[in-house]
Amino acid sequence: MQKFYLTTAIPYANGLPHIGHASELIGADFVARGKRNLRYDVLFQTGLDEHGQKIADTAAQAHLSPSEHLSNISPKFEELWSALNISYDQYIKTTNITHKVVVAKVWSLLKSKGDIYLGKYDGLYCVPCEAFWSKSQAGQGNTCNTCQRELIHHSEEAYFFKLSSYYQQIKDYIESNQNFILPSSRRNEVIQSFLKEDLDDLCISRKNLSWGVPVPEDSSHVIYVWFDALLNYISGIGYTTDESNFRKWWEADLQFIGKDITKFHAVIWLALCFALNIAPPKKIYGHGFITNKDEKISKSSGNSIDVWQYLKLFGGDPEPLRYYFAKEISFAQDSNFSEENLVACYESDLVNGIGNLLARTVSMIEKYCDGKVVDNPLTCLTANYSTFIGYENHLNNFAFDEIVKIAKALAVEANGLITSTEPWKIYKENPSDIKINNTLYEVCNSLRIIALLLNPIIPNASIRILESLGLDSTSEWRELLGLRPKAYSVCNNGHLFSRLK
Repeated sequence: MQKFYLTTAIPYANGLPHIGHASELIGADFVARGKRNLRYDVLFQTGLDEHGQKIADTAAQAHLSPSEHLSNISPKFEELWSALNISYDQYIKTTNITHKVVVAKVWSLLKSKGDIYLGKYDGLYCVPCEAFWSKSQAGQGNTCNTCQRELIHHSEEAYFFKLSSYYQQIKDYIESNQNFILPSSRRNEVIQSFLKEDLDDLCISRKNLSWGVPVPEDSSHVIYVWFDALLNYISGIGYTTDESNFRKWWEADLQFIGKDITKFHAVIWLALCFALNIAPPKKIYGHGFITNKDEKISKSSGNSIDVWQYLKLFGGDPEPLRYYFAKEISFAQDSNFSEENLVACYESDLVNGIGNLLARTVSMIEKYCDGKVVDNPLTCLTANYSTFIGYENHLNNFAFDEIVKIAKALAVEANGLITSTEPWKIYKENPSDIKINNTLYEVCNSLRIIALLLNPIIPNASIRILESLGLDSTSEWRELLGLRPKAYSVCNNGHLFSRLK
């Protein structure tokens, strides 16, 4: 079985999870579930960054210690991921003892080979992004290129990582590996913004900060949060602590991150991989932002979107929101979130589309066919395995809207078959007419394929569709896909999706 190691960025635990975090976890979950269906051995890792100045400052403002702040905030992320039905396999926090041990080991290893040295930092720093910027990289008026906030001047004794010595290796690797950074627009940004000139060495410690991993043999410094956080991708799978597990899973097959942290992954993380003599990740995908009325979402502008509000709107069911993200959100670029479109999508596609198709089909089979329809190979109308040509490419390219389009087309075709055949009229004239069985069998077949197509996106509804058709939902996905059942014995499990009040 081929392995597939998938990671997301680990959000800062300085505030509550927001719609941007949710979109990243939902998109990654689509891929993880789809790959499992395709018989990959999947490890889906996510987690939380619990170190850094930003967290220390947020805690201080609330008159709390960092630990007290984290005890309030950190569980909120896991609660939301559970509510959204995110199927991660592993959850890592940078405060985990094992992670901190690995960070210290990596530091000592790189220092022993001469990649880390003590010097003095005198330059620009963005507190919200925890990012160092050279004057040439800073925006106009000394602003952060990521968040556009004003940069502060920062000067203190610090340790540095010799990022400059890896400049050519990084540049050559990115230029020769077209699919290392996706989408292509993100790759072009890295080349034009960060690799157009030599790289400065990276400041990787803070002296006047207590909240972080202490520098080995110099406890007056703590390790820079990004040096610490990036190592979660290898600490979580056993780097230096479980070598057999590390060899099994590394390198990462896909690292799914926000476009604002592409620099850290495509440049700094790549350099660290080279310095540690481990393979780089196969692919880094920098997804776009979620916007509200075409404006970037931020707490200060008052246009934030409460994910819990929309979970409550649908009675706690995450699947309407998951389906909306698959259909309407383009992960390759920024996408506008629309409550109006979310509700319309739910009512047209899920309630009136797939849900109504299932309900009317089960009802007619119970009424006209004693709850069972049988196969007639001579009238095979619906696609089977051929429907899934290109399916894995859609997953790999985050083109979930293409998967939704295929499922919707099948639903429209099945509804059209019922409308044109009119089983209710045939039943009145001749209850034993084979056309009734054949029509409804083919519609069941379409519903089976729709359920399998949409399984990574709306897994609970997918299971309910299969069970309503009398199929064993615990069977392997490929087995269900390749199966053209001899018969469908339906059962009425109620409405798949309820209308909004």
